[in-house]
Amino acid sequence: NGDESDDKDEALVLHDTRVSGGELHGFLRDDEFGRLLGAIPSSSVLVLVDACHSGSARARTPVPESHTNHVLLSAAAHDELAQTTSQGSACTRAAGRLTAKQLQQAAALHITDPFSGGATT
Repeated sequence: NGDESDDKDEALVLHDTRVSGGELHGFLRDDEFGRLLGAIPSSSVLVLVDACHSGSARARTPVPESHTNHVLLSAAAHDELAQTTSQGSACTRAAGRLTAKQLQQAAALHITDPFSGGATT
């Protein structure tokens, strides 16, 4: 829709995404993902995107500043492939060993609050 610096929307290809009539259907465009995240009635939402090139979701999920309520952890940088093992994704396997509270505490060490300029707690 022209709101990206590179004129390309990012999207998550979901399990039920399909091609019909030469067009992609059932994917989640970054603008919609941002709108859905901003609408969640919570001040602390953790989003884990375990996919190749998932780092682009960090900078490209448009949520109005007044509705920023989430932290996004991605499995790879915008230009990297996510690591996998014969037992599954390395990112999900590592995150699955932690409780939600442990994951939040570990992530908080590396997260900067964009409104205060400091680390979150």
